[in-house]
Amino acid sequence: MQRAALRYISRSDHTEYEVRNNLLSKDYHEEAVDQAIDFLKENNYINDRRYAEYYVVCYKDRRSSARIWMDLQRKGVDEQIISESMETVDMSSSEAAVKAVKKHLVRKNITINDIDYNESCKLFAALSRQGFSFDEIKQAMRTIEENDE
Repeated sequence: MQRAALRYISRSDHTEYEVRNNLLSKDYHEEAVDQAIDFLKENNYINDRRYAEYYVVCYKDRRSSARIWMDLQRKGVDEQIISESMETVDMSSSEAAVKAVKKHLVRKNITINDIDYNESCKLFAALSRQGFSFDEIKQAMRTIEENDE
């Protein structure tokens, strides 16, 4: 049982929730899974706080804070831990929003000056689905315009 857990976490870092679900999906008894989880936590092989902090640092410049929050929740990280992890890092979404707008423009092969109403609507829709607010997207577009002049 512990070998299966160690094999699973050896490939990449995982949350307690992910490890538990992985072991339960392999039909291990819940008691044995609990013991394996305790072993992993005691030896600091899994640590949701460390996982969340690292996740925030890795994705803060590429994803919106709302998307990061949602991803960590989906991975079973406690909301208090997510909140604390996001507070320790500068979570200004402005750089991530600028990168997302630029990526969209490159994909559509247009510049910020060539964007029409229709394409602007598509841009706002795409980025809002990624968790960016209207204001963040608008500010990112202004920033790109100012830098292109």
